[in-house]
Amino acid sequence: MSRAPYVALHVRSEARRIGAADIVDAVVREHAAGRLPAGSRLPPVRVLEQQYGLSKNTAQVAYDE
Repeated sequence: MSRAPYVALHVRSEARRIGAADIVDAVVREHAAGRLPAGSRLPPVRVLEQQYGLSKNTAQVAYDE
């Protein structure tokens, strides 16, 4: 059985740089809208790091939250 693909997170930020809180808000928003069904896979930390120009620590802090 193959694994489900990663879900796309649409991270928005009022500031110039995206922070951990922006990622957390995106996950909460996607969940509330029903776009994160049970078993959904979030992108790995390194994917977020590359996609949004974050440090690995920032992405990890968001996922830890």
